Amino acid sequence: MILKETELRDIIEETVQEELTEKELLWEYYNKFDTYRIQNKEDIWEFHGLKKDDTGLPVNIFVDDGSSYKIRNHPLWVYFQNGYDDNWGDKEFLPMSVSISPKLLTNKKIKISSSDLKRVVKFIVVNRNILKKLADEKINQLCFWKEMDINRIKLEE
Repeated sequence: MILKETELRDIIEETVQEELTEKELLWEYYNKFDTYRIQNKEDIWEFHGLKKDDTGLPVNIFVDDGSSYKIRNHPLWVYFQNGYDDNWGDKEFLPMSVSISPKLLTNKKIKISSSDLKRVVKFIVVNRNILKKLADEKINQLCFWKEMDINRIKLEE
């Protein structure tokens, strides 16, 4: 069965963020993330930057705090630093979906260890509900930080 584009869009809108969505599977820039970054240079700066010292993660991350994923029509994601230096340049950040089973949304080479990548994935899984609330502007950054601090205990387990 071939769906019309409007039907597919309706299905995507109805899909709960808890699973890998059609939007993630069909994201047109998966194989050309550099093109997306060139066309959307300001995208990452619409996100809230979280330093690794504040999150307990081995890398810095950026989280959507203003519905960027809706505005730019891409899956809800967290940008994670693809390396360990303190460079905040957006070329070193890659998107990971916010879902119960986070997926890397690009085919770029990963430059962090698999154990550190697993920590990023665990951070997203543990915090996925508040990441979604923050992105949808249902909570502010202060509430996000309070809830994230509570969840930090789960990350250390």
